[in-house]
Amino acid sequence: MLVSLTNCKEYIRLTKECEKIKLQYPNLVEIIESAEATNDIYTKEEIQALATYIYNQHKISNYEIYEMYKIGSAECLQWLMITNLL
Repeated sequence: MLVSLTNCKEYIRLTKECEKIKLQYPNLVEIIESAEATNDIYTKEEIQALATYIYNQHKISNYEIYEMYKIGSAECLQWLMITNLL
């Protein structure tokens, strides 16, 4: 799965953009990496960066889920061939 994703330009772009956001807005890292929300006041730019980060993470997750689906499908086909059901 990792080999396939490291060859995907969009996946790489999204992960780099997320890392860039974390480096550019270090005060957002607490929100990103914790399960608790804080009552801190954030600028409009920080809120937009957080929204972009969340959207990118959603897309990254979709890429990873799709890769897992492909791996599972390939394994299923192999077992069907081994058991002569295919």
